[in-house]
Amino acid sequence: MRLVYGTTNSPPTPQRIVNADVQPNLPTDPVSGLLRAWLLPGWFAGLVEFDAPWGIAVPEGLGSLFVVLAGRCHLSLADGSQPAEIEAGDVLLLSQGAAYRLQDDPETPTVPYPGGFRHNAARSPTPQDVGGSTRLVFGHFSVTSPGADALNFGFGPLVRLKAETCPVLRGYRTIVEAVEDEQNVRSPGWQALVDHLIQTLLLQTLRTLILQNGSARGGGPDAGTSLFKAALDDAIGPALELIHRRPKERWTVTALASYVNISKSAFSERFHDLVGKPPLRYLTDLRIQNACRLLLDTQLGVKEVAALVGYESASSFSNAFKRCTGKSPAEFRKRGNSLA
Repeated sequence: MRLVYGTTNSPPTPQRIVNADVQPNLPTDPVSGLLRAWLLPGWFAGLVEFDAPWGIAVPEGLGSLFVVLAGRCHLSLADGSQPAEIEAGDVLLLSQGAAYRLQDDPETPTVPYPGGFRHNAARSPTPQDVGGSTRLVFGHFSVTSPGADALNFGFGPLVRLKAETCPVLRGYRTIVEAVEDEQNVRSPGWQALVDHLIQTLLLQTLRTLILQNGSARGGGPDAGTSLFKAALDDAIGPALELIHRRPKERWTVTALASYVNISKSAFSERFHDLVGKPPLRYLTDLRIQNACRLLLDTQLGVKEVAALVGYESASSFSNAFKRCTGKSPAEFRKRGNSLA
């Protein structure tokens, strides 16, 4: 089994918010705000080539993206649902954190994650290596770490796309080539570039699913709360974008409702129905998600993080953080991410 990989580790009044920065009639793109805000703790990504026999058991709590470049393999969820024979050109997204097995054959024994992806790191594969092997671009991330659950995608446990039939994904080969180049040359900074390139594939996949699910505006097969469904709503979408663009503001429900020109009660009910939580609870969760990113990725002090995410004091921030995550900011930072 050969592997090449990369890793990383005073409230506004309606009059105040209608200014040069926030004009109600400006074009909005709420989905971009959601995608920018999505935290990917424990991100582990790269390009791998497996020679049969091989198998990996991935535990519960991880989300995964796979782009199959060559060969085929078998994916089965631990609960026995949705087994899939996947082949070149398939793009798979597992966003709910279900445990699963990835194997060349369902009868092949498995090794535990992440060893199957990290074991025997070697040279980059060359065209003559492909043969009967399976080549995958992969990305894994925690869906259980504090701050990772701020977005509810509303997708099933296993989503499968065909890259060549999805216009948004047709350019994926260009990104894959860039990943291969970075892993071949391994110039300083190559791991960070690989991480970002594969995150781009993930965002393209999510956008494809959003565009394909045209029924999101009115319910349909993915009925229920979903931020993407909310982002496409004519009233809640612009409000979400405003919250994501300016999360430090001391927003009130009245101000947000005024921005989208509906009553406070109608806005609150519609927001809760689509998003699954009240507007100000969503704002708090977003701030805590942003704080998680800063605590993991920077050395800023708690007081500085509090100010950056919209809290006037370190104590009010720490109290809100512990209510949301079960840990103090210091405990969260010390523990870090167990998957990193």
